[in-house]
Amino acid sequence: MSESCISTPPTYYIYGDNDEEFTTEFYQGVADMLRQNGYELEVTEVPGLSHKTSEESREHVANYMKRKLNPPRPRPRFKLFL
Repeated sequence: MSESCISTPPTYYIYGDNDEEFTTEFYQGVADMLRQNGYELEVTEVPGLSHKTSEESREHVANYMKRKLNPPRPRPRFKLFL
């Protein structure tokens, strides 16, 4: 595959420190591997979160998506002619 075809989109990586499926070290190792492979990565560890989603984790994801998909735009400048 050509290098120009490889994509590394912004990635949001969220996990809980109370996950019963995977350890915090596992999640941190995956995050390190993604960074080493050039991913633009934002990581959030949610205290008390298990392997399931929560209102708090969904709020983190929604805020990330708002920042990435709806970035602030500069206001247009108008020159008034009087």
